[in-house]
Amino acid sequence: MQEVAADAALASYVPMVVLQRMAELGGGLQEARVDTLHGALMFADISGFTRLTERLAARGPAGIELLVRRLNAYFGSLIEVIVAHGGDVLKFAGDALVVHFTEPGEMADDAASRREAVLRAAACGLAVQQAVAAERDAEEGLVL
Repeated sequence: MQEVAADAALASYVPMVVLQRMAELGGGLQEARVDTLHGALMFADISGFTRLTERLAARGPAGIELLVRRLNAYFGSLIEVIVAHGGDVLKFAGDALVVHFTEPGEMADDAASRREAVLRAAACGLAVQQAVAAERDAEEGLVL
């Protein structure tokens, strides 16, 4: 029972592709491994974040707390759209993230699968832009 709870907690922090590999192997990874993934990648970076960070950091701890809440809410919106389009967040890098798109449960390496992955990544990018177009920091007036 404790292992199930640990897996559920891990799922929030580990890409789905890693969780799938762990399940296929029947548990945790005991050594490094290399896998080839087929599909498409999307890189999303929050424009305007550096200016917002500078302004809020000048406010001290209260500004940093506001920044953290703002960033968490913003990433939450992005992740909802990404998951809805079948994306798997591989990495967060500051104010950016890298997302992988492939057919669920498959690692196909054919033109039709690649085309589908690219189309879903492009559709997701457009949907992300639409979903966050109205996102503004009310106090700072910066569009992210």
